[in-house]
Amino acid sequence: MNLNTKKISLQTIRQELLLNILSYLDNQTYFLIFPTLNKYFKAATYNLLKYKTFIKLIIGQNSFEPIMKILENLKISYSLKSLELLFILDIPYTNDKFMQIKELFELSVFPSRLSTLSISIKNFILPEDFFYNFSNLNTIKIHSESFFFNIEKPLFNLLRKNQSVSNLSVSAYEFKQFEDVDSLAEFVSTYENLSIFCLKVRNSKRVAEYRLKKSFFTSNSCLLELKIGENFVFDINECQDFCKVIANNKTLRFLSISESITRMHDDFLAALDSNKTLTTLKLKHLFVDQYVRRVFKISPEDTIEILEKIGNSCITSFSITTFYSKGAWFFYNEFFHDEDYHNSQSTVEEDYIRTLDELLSKRKFSNISVNFVRMNEDHKELCLDMLIKHAFRGDYTSFNGYILERKISDSIPKICLRKKIKMSSKFCPPTKTDFSDSFCMALSKHPDQEIIVNYNQLS
Repeated sequence: MNLNTKKISLQTIRQELLLNILSYLDNQTYFLIFPTLNKYFKAATYNLLKYKTFIKLIIGQNSFEPIMKILENLKISYSLKSLELLFILDIPYTNDKFMQIKELFELSVFPSRLSTLSISIKNFILPEDFFYNFSNLNTIKIHSESFFFNIEKPLFNLLRKNQSVSNLSVSAYEFKQFEDVDSLAEFVSTYENLSIFCLKVRNSKRVAEYRLKKSFFTSNSCLLELKIGENFVFDINECQDFCKVIANNKTLRFLSISESITRMHDDFLAALDSNKTLTTLKLKHLFVDQYVRRVFKISPEDTIEILEKIGNSCITSFSITTFYSKGAWFFYNEFFHDEDYHNSQSTVEEDYIRTLDELLSKRKFSNISVNFVRMNEDHKELCLDMLIKHAFRGDYTSFNGYILERKISDSIPKICLRKKIKMSSKFCPPTKTDFSDSFCMALSKHPDQEIIVNYNQLS
């Protein structure tokens, strides 16, 4: 800073200080714009935009002017590869401010090197041609928290202009028109370079029943990762088609999907037998709440056979939930052919524990998540002991054992050791009382290990 001047104003000092601070940011790849920053800071940062590879814009009520200047400067960006847009606006589409933002994006020119676009929306209605000037993207990630989810047309227009996309992720709080999922599937089926596809949708009214398009995911697909939310429930015919595709596909490495895929149990086992590339399998469970009409449950007998198949496969990471009760589908509290719902068979539980024990002894796994629901207390203790025994082995990077109806003692000291055991429950309120003796004994026997207990949803 040059201070060899007789009269230096506070304004000049402040401006030069800010510019010096900004000079240290020149080589940073991450750049975050806050609309409320000091005017000198805002003015100086525009010159740095052309050097940034990642820019995140928070678009709110008072950010129109700085965003306009930022977008003008992006045209000459040398390095920008990733752009994240966070819309926190809550204004009607007839508002003048909305029209200004709409026109701003429709007229903007974005750098040719831009390959990743991430969008997060909160109660902002996107115009159809909002993303018209985005092209040649490799990664598109869209997340909407709006109750008025209207991103279908803007999204489809964006997808039409970006046929070479390799990573597509769509997450929405409300998805009212389920037919649009089929349209999305048709788009996805045309992407020859798509390697990662993720679709998560929540709806407060009903379970999304996804009608699988055969062209969406075929045996010839080059997908490496496929993640579909647990509320996309498969019917019997869809299960058969999907299992055939899994069996014949030569590229898929990561599969996260509703556990309803196991309704055609034999077909699913055959798919695990045939597929030689799958390394991660997550069978997602749709937990019951007041809005869910029906739910699928995997029986202990079926779980045992699935675990046996995993032992002979290439899978190194898996997640599965098991219900120790009879029945398959049920509507709210009306259980069909479920007379013995509360009566679990001890022999089945023993078989489950033995099979899981043998599997964990036979193979090395990188990440395990097991959830056993309604298991009786005696067998739950045995299963917990078995899981703790394996979790202390040195070949796990993460071991996730869901311990239901289990309580943690406030008197257990905070432990920060080497290995990790994560234990949590999705059925219990966030309180802490006492825990099982076996867990406390494990702590005392293994002083050089690390145990992390997730208190968030435990009772």
